[in-house]
Amino acid sequence: MSRVQERLGKDHAEIHTLLECLEQDVDAPGCGALATSWAALEERLLRHMRAEELYLLPLLEASHPTEVERTHAEHARIRELVDELGVAVELHTARKPAITELIELLKLHSAREDEALYSWAGDKASTAVQRSLFSALRGTLQTALSSAKPSLASSSRRRSDS
Repeated sequence: MSRVQERLGKDHAEIHTLLECLEQDVDAPGCGALATSWAALEERLLRHMRAEELYLLPLLEASHPTEVERTHAEHARIRELVDELGVAVELHTARKPAITELIELLKLHSAREDEALYSWAGDKASTAVQRSLFSALRGTLQTALSSAKPSLASSSRRRSDS
């Protein structure tokens, strides 16, 4: 497994942790937890997709144009859902089915990326590209988790320290 596959796979796992927070918090309206979890997820997810689009997809345009096009289309759909849910969270009208739709889309999307895209990109990414990619992703988990759920942040720190 390449360093790119390893790091981005880990990033997907961390995003899924934030999705779990969001899924729990949608059932606890009125306490502000949903807005906090949403803000953390939104920032993290959008940063992740920007990093992929900036550093990975250009590496694959010539060799895998169909997959790059598909990834851009999926990112556009994810951004649409994120925009819609963001408004719903702000208006306190977010409902579990909409959040479940985003979660299911992200699970399918990340599985496809983990399976093929990251392997191909890992083979092509120079050390400089890897460094830039990792820098773009570094530090966002602890910030996001600390905002969403302080107890999750400390347990995540313990896992990453081991």
